[in-house]
Amino acid sequence: MRQVNRVRAVILNLIQDPEVWIPDRVRNDAKQQGYVALISAIVISILLLTITFTLSFTGFFSRFNVLDAEYKKVSQGLAEACIDNAILKLVSDKNYTLTAADQDIPVGSETCDIVSLHPSPPRTGSIRIKTQGVHNETYTNLNVVIAPGFNITSWEECPNLTSSDTSC
Repeated sequence: MRQVNRVRAVILNLIQDPEVWIPDRVRNDAKQQGYVALISAIVISILLLTITFTLSFTGFFSRFNVLDAEYKKVSQGLAEACIDNAILKLVSDKNYTLTAADQDIPVGSETCDIVSLHPSPPRTGSIRIKTQGVHNETYTNLNVVIAPGFNITSWEECPNLTSSDTSC
């Protein structure tokens, strides 16, 4: 009987105070799960914000890339216009020499430059023409070689123009 009374006392004690029979480990795990959920929510929020900002700035800066490409097309067109102008002058006079007027040749509302004609007169062989087109600080430097019959034999864009007779 003593054992039965003892079991009854333990059961009554457990029913009246459930905290007694829940192990401390289980209670601590429940508290830690709340912290894990909170930290997870913060980390996921930061990750989503980072992705959102990255995509927003990518779209924002891509418009500048498109604008730079447009400026490059305009500067390239200006440099090509100067090549055409130089060939026209050379067709008229094969021994044409550059003048100050060749520094700012008007092309619409813009200008281009014939930088050099090599070799100096009298010319008998191929002629190297160097031109530069600039639009909104976007440069195109062209180095073109024409044969004695005014056929283009070489056409290249140069990063920088030099005073060399044989290359950019």
